[in-house]
Amino acid sequence: ALGRLSLYAGDGHGTDAAHPLRLSLRDVEAGTELLGAGQGLAIAYRPQGAGLLSFDFSAHPPVVLQAGRRYALALQGQKEALTLYLRASRGDVYADGEASLDDRPLKDPQGRPADFAFALYAR
Repeated sequence: ALGRLSLYAGDGHGTDAAHPLRLSLRDVEAGTELLGAGQGLAIAYRPQGAGLLSFDFSAHPPVVLQAGRRYALALQGQKEALTLYLRASRGDVYADGEASLDDRPLKDPQGRPADFAFALYAR
């Protein structure tokens, strides 16, 4: 069961009615959204310095992740709203996955794959 999700992020302009942000966790094989009763989670975010932005799922119905399945984690917001700044790695941290920005693979300035920093924790 998913207990907590942490993203390394910070800064940005925050969220409001004109600049929404949603956290999505999809089961790629089943094509289903696992958060927010199938709608993803609306995020209220006030700017903060760079650090861990954590989401605690321990008080909600359990989100059960299964070994061997593929999942897609997404932050969805208004294009160019700069609601939140994610921090990217300097290399391809997890070769079996792919980070993307605007549905394009994330690359460093030299064109090599890069990743966003996040962690999932079990209950």
